[in-house]
Amino acid sequence: MTVTNVGGAAVTDVTVEVGGPINWTLYPATHTIEELADGASVEVVTEIHVPNNPSPTTLRKFTASATYLTSAGARESVDTIRLQQLELGETGTMAELRNNVGTTTLETVAAGDYDGDGNSFSRELLAELGATPGATVEHLGATFTWPDVAPGEPDNVVAAGQSVELEGSGGGLAVLGSGLGSGVSGQFVIHYSDGSASTGNLGFGNWFSATPAFGETVAYKMNGRNTPAGLANTEFEYGIYVSTINIDPRKTVSAVTLPNAGGLHIFAMGFAPYVPGPEPTAEPTGEPTEEPTGGPTDDPSGEPSDPPATQQPSKSPSAAPGKPTLPPGTDLYTTPGKHHVGGRDWFTKCEAYSQTFRCQTDIWATTVLRDGAGYEQVTGWVFNNLTYLPMMTRAQWSDNPLGYKTAWTATDGRKWYTDCDSSVTGRNGCRSYVWANLVEVVKDANGATSYRTVHKWVFNNMVRFK
Repeated sequence: MTVTNVGGAAVTDVTVEVGGPINWTLYPATHTIEELADGASVEVVTEIHVPNNPSPTTLRKFTASATYLTSAGARESVDTIRLQQLELGETGTMAELRNNVGTTTLETVAAGDYDGDGNSFSRELLAELGATPGATVEHLGATFTWPDVAPGEPDNVVAAGQSVELEGSGGGLAVLGSGLGSGVSGQFVIHYSDGSASTGNLGFGNWFSATPAFGETVAYKMNGRNTPAGLANTEFEYGIYVSTINIDPRKTVSAVTLPNAGGLHIFAMGFAPYVPGPEPTAEPTGEPTEEPTGGPTDDPSGEPSDPPATQQPSKSPSAAPGKPTLPPGTDLYTTPGKHHVGGRDWFTKCEAYSQTFRCQTDIWATTVLRDGAGYEQVTGWVFNNLTYLPMMTRAQWSDNPLGYKTAWTATDGRKWYTDCDSSVTGRNGCRSYVWANLVEVVKDANGATSYRTVHKWVFNNMVRFK
């Protein structure tokens, strides 16, 4: 780890603490640096001791936190995170990793076994839709090559943690496939040529009924399937889907590790184009340096005023604005008015935004602000977050960085990142965070209170897709 002082003055008593996954030993886990001059850098090294038989397909998080004493006597901190994978596991091209016969002709139905019961997609019906061996097909802006495989030969990959060699770039990794059972999803790990990696979840519904289950799009649907006895079940629809995972458009993908998700069948992968979105801005915060004065007040009063424009970090999506009607709210973030939830007071107001509504929620809280040379406690309505209602599709947000997984730096130098479809955001949604300076309360072993400035990712807004 390289610690660099960019604060404009020397700092002292620097402590670097390193963290990692459970059962992974980090040695040494703490480093100390007596002094670091302005502009100076120091490298510290921690050994990572790997436990026996670790899973090779898991992306692991390592953290480093540095605290230091400024010339003004304030203790501040900064954090960083690195996502790292031990190894790629089984690797190969899509052609080399194909392990299932999912499509057959009427002459080769005996070789098919897409679902474990000897059934398969009909090649004749797929050909009517343009999916023929070696054909170039397009879905969601991405270009795929349909498997150029002879009838009766493996033509798709059942996801089991393999790493697919795939080179390219764009705004998203596009996957063409289908699922079994009640639908299957899992986490994909995207590896970049610079050694970094990112993750994203993707899933497909059951091939039967051609009904999406994870926000995917139907690419092909046909009446009937091949059984060991020939074409049958023509009264039902069977489908193949397409979906995308956001990737870093500034980097080149070198490989993709599939989830260990039996029943998730992949016929092809490609890259969706990157469409640059607007750059958000945010108002910089101050750097308090001394003890706080004043105290909090009691019950909330009045209504919060409109936030500065800098707290709204996006422009409208590219879709033509319509005249939506605000639907009934389902929670405090989307129901206009005052609310008392969880012992706290909240206030939400909504306004039309393109073809949806944007709701701002404030919370009645006590905050510590800079007051001249010191701190002051102030109680009042404080901005909590913005919520974009689920009245627009993911595609309508495709040119806005709040609507897909990405990271960017605004024109004012502030850093932002958006996370989508994760365990934090939930399925079919995104959350955006801004790197900000905050005042943090610290209590020592005797209960004495002090304050310090920290730099961390702060939740700003959420987008919910239709």
